[in-house]
Amino acid sequence: MGAVGDGVLSVNSYSVALNTPENAAYIAMAKKRTNRKISGVMMDSYVGTKWAANAIGAVKGDVKDNAKFTQALRAVVIKDAPHGKLKIDKYGQATQYM
Repeated sequence: MGAVGDGVLSVNSYSVALNTPENAAYIAMAKKRTNRKISGVMMDSYVGTKWAANAIGAVKGDVKDNAKFTQALRAVVIKDAPHGKLKIDKYGQATQYM
């Protein structure tokens, strides 16, 4: 890759090498609970589950109302995600701030 790749930790949206308090807390929690090597797939599953749980909580478990649940999913903001704050933008796309 040459000099253009200097400093690149990953071409994924997540790297265990990310040096933030949120990532350190996630890694410690995940290692303790799973006793496995941390991976991007594991982190994505964690964040996706957290996203869904927050939306389910917002609608008090009433996921049968599709419009209401979709609105709740779009309103979720995860401030402490391992790889930075996550939210849905006005176009319905997930955005993250690293």
